[in-house]
Amino acid sequence: MQVFVAEITNRDRVELSVDDKQQLLWKAKGCYQLLKEVDRLRGLQLKKDDFIKLSFPKKDHVSLLLKELKMKLEDSYHPPYTEKELCHCRAVETKKVLSSIMIGGDTCAKVGTLCSAGTSCGNCQPDINASLQFILGDS
Repeated sequence: MQVFVAEITNRDRVELSVDDKQQLLWKAKGCYQLLKEVDRLRGLQLKKDDFIKLSFPKKDHVSLLLKELKMKLEDSYHPPYTEKELCHCRAVETKKVLSSIMIGGDTCAKVGTLCSAGTSCGNCQPDINASLQFILGDS
């Protein structure tokens, strides 16, 4: 059984397992909006290929988590920055920057406000911008 996870650190988490018959098994914890959407998707009884065909054009955190799962299922989730720490001046981990984007940081400045990445020397700002494009780009 394959297992795929998308999460916003210390907030929301979706786990998707794919069984031998390509059926999807969902687990989720977090906000009401996420739990409601996962429950809706469970009710559709989608198979792996059906889920991959879905589009997630919204930029809210639930849609972004589901988009991440979809990309992981089709093996196209390749973030532009993969080192543990993205902002060395402020010692901000990459997962914190990605979580900040998911919860509404849609510009480098907003990401800086949410997690302080990119607010000192600025050397990481190109990596933050690349991460913004990767996460918020077209579904």
